[in-house]
Amino acid sequence: MDSSFPPSHVLEAFCLHGTPQQLPGGQGQSYRVGDAVLKPVDDPEETEYISKLQHQLRKRTNNIEYQLAEPIPATFPGDGVYEYVVDGWSAARLVPDCQDPAVLGRQWNRILRAGRAFLEDLAAAVHEPPAFIATRNHRWAKGDRVAWSEEPEENIQSPLAAETVKCQLVHGDLAGNVLFPETDSNEAPAIIDLSLYWRPVEYTEAIVVADGLIWYGEGEDLVRLLGTDEFRLQMLVRALIFRLVASSEAVREGRGAGGDCAFDEPTWLVDFCRRVEKENGVIGGPRMGHRVVKLSDEIAVKYGYGLTAGEAATQQFAYDHVDPSIVRVPRVHHFFEYPRPGTTHLDGFLFMDYIPGRNLKDVDLTENPHIVPQVAKIIMHLQSISGQLPGPIGGGRISGYLWGDYGCKPFHSLDDMNAWLNRRLALRDLSIDLTPYPLVLCHMDLCRRNMILDDIDGRQSIGLVDWGHAGLYPRFFEFTTLSCLNPYDAPYENPLIQSAEALVKLTEEERRLMKLMQVVRAANLRYLLYLSSDDIGID
Repeated sequence: MDSSFPPSHVLEAFCLHGTPQQLPGGQGQSYRVGDAVLKPVDDPEETEYISKLQHQLRKRTNNIEYQLAEPIPATFPGDGVYEYVVDGWSAARLVPDCQDPAVLGRQWNRILRAGRAFLEDLAAAVHEPPAFIATRNHRWAKGDRVAWSEEPEENIQSPLAAETVKCQLVHGDLAGNVLFPETDSNEAPAIIDLSLYWRPVEYTEAIVVADGLIWYGEGEDLVRLLGTDEFRLQMLVRALIFRLVASSEAVREGRGAGGDCAFDEPTWLVDFCRRVEKENGVIGGPRMGHRVVKLSDEIAVKYGYGLTAGEAATQQFAYDHVDPSIVRVPRVHHFFEYPRPGTTHLDGFLFMDYIPGRNLKDVDLTENPHIVPQVAKIIMHLQSISGQLPGPIGGGRISGYLWGDYGCKPFHSLDDMNAWLNRRLALRDLSIDLTPYPLVLCHMDLCRRNMILDDIDGRQSIGLVDWGHAGLYPRFFEFTTLSCLNPYDAPYENPLIQSAEALVKLTEEERRLMKLMQVVRAANLRYLLYLSSDDIGID
């Protein structure tokens, strides 16, 4: 539903008189008319359910810890069906003397206390999840499902033990929707804008704490208010994932950061990643390079200097296009850059699916002879995915084994790439023309440490990670790198090259061009042939 001005027939249906005045908050879509608030609805059935539930709770309970707005029924049925929705609009009475918490400040104890009382009444009134919860597809629903490993493509975590989880109907957005009395501090706060989920009470409270940490500059005192036992901390991790995914979906939808984007100010999230690394260590990455840290059973973060938006975009491109029955790629949830303290450098932070399993470098290939042919099939499958511009998806600096220690600038066309390569080949009076060759997805770093082996439904699956060198290149580029990656891995290097070449069947001309690319690589390692810093894509 868009945020158009409420039409006159909607005001008439709700018996409202006067000129609507836009209210702050509510994503700029709510309007005050007299003592009522009008707001557009995305799902009439959900709004109808919530309005009837609020009406029921107002009649059945007289709780001193909270109060609810009174939903206004229409004087004639909305759309011929709904009692509380007219042409995509709903209405409720203003709760008197209550202010937005942004005005009076957030009182976290009172938010949690009011929320607990409200959730007790919800549990008594509703005993099974409303049908609309399972069918919603907005970004908050998606974030919630990822946090609880319920996305159809996500099968990366066993559920929490059933005895530890008791679900009920909950309000999943309390922090910004508990209004405090402006004059009488003893008056119960008002709970508005019900956002319903079927989750544990502790998860709702964890979302309150996550919002305080991410949006409102709170610290560890608020975490202690929630509780620091293992179960509540797991709820907090899920709440952070919920906000992370919902925020990144907002960016993907072209909404920009907006008021609900949790990561305009990522300081707390950066501190959280570093604290988890300090407590639990890393699961990947060299000591002085990019680190990979497991944040939960669903989410891992890779971060460090030189980690780029191009890597994140290429990894997501791969996730979107591969067949997961052939190779698994971690889905990207969020990426940002953050200044490294005391330097002018930026560290990239890439949040993605955590893929469980054994690192392939720890697997005995003699006992698993099927693995090398499986990797060869992955190479062939990636080469069925094509694109238009060379390099990482969306552009950006290119790095990897063919490009020297400093990498190279983004290429804007194949001609641009040809010119860059030919400056190096000119040292040997050679030249190359890649124009006839399609650009396909190449990983360019297929060493064993970048693969995760896991059993899924009795079948061994390979997950492919570390897309920092990946991009769109002629298919023989992948083969050119294979002999650079694994010179000390005899059980893997030559068998993989033989197996992959048997599947892909490179032409003699492609083999000649591979030798030229090895000349380019040698020139990049031996000489500095850069016209300017722009030629390598860094300052």
